[in-house]
Amino acid sequence: MAPCPLPEALAIPHIERPPLTFPPMPSLAGFLLRQLLPRLSRQARIILTLTIALLPTVASHAEECWYSVKSPVQPDIRLDINDDGTVTDIDSGLTWMRCSLGQEWTGESCRGELATMSWSQAQQNISEMNDQGGFADFRDWRLPRLNELATIVDLACKSPRVNTRIFPDTPAAGYWSDSSTSYAPDYAYMLSFGGSGVLLAAKSDSYRVRLVRGRE
Repeated sequence: MAPCPLPEALAIPHIERPPLTFPPMPSLAGFLLRQLLPRLSRQARIILTLTIALLPTVASHAEECWYSVKSPVQPDIRLDINDDGTVTDIDSGLTWMRCSLGQEWTGESCRGELATMSWSQAQQNISEMNDQGGFADFRDWRLPRLNELATIVDLACKSPRVNTRIFPDTPAAGYWSDSSTSYAPDYAYMLSFGGSGVLLAAKSDSYRVRLVRGRE
């Protein structure tokens, strides 16, 4: 797994979010943010901030959230929870599957074992799923870009860094994005909801998949 270089273009969608107050970061993370951020480009700041934000603050296997923090991924902020196992971001226009690929939406939660697969297997499985009828009456599901996947990271939660009331049974683990780079065509960006942050991973590696549709 290669260290994370900067994408050629990483445009985070503009979303108006309320100011957040987070629990104290580890001293190393705080030092890096204070010392390095002012010297980096905007793209470098995005990657560094995502990576540090996803670092585990304590060893834990159960999600812990500070729900007193007004998180940007709580449903009363910008997400509409639908009745069909999807959730729609009213700011970006994206619609997400609430379950990871391999699981089934029961009407209340996700059932089944999460699938891990290579990047090319993910693309093939998505194409076959769409050809066979798709999900929730839509047939245009796809892998999210890195900047899109980053919008469901919840900094008010840890282990995983996602709101599991909205995305049930999400592990603190890596998920594929559709973003890659021209100088390393056999690699694509992976975002971890655990402690790995953003990595440029070999497409032959196996990670989990969450699908999105809408605005491109």
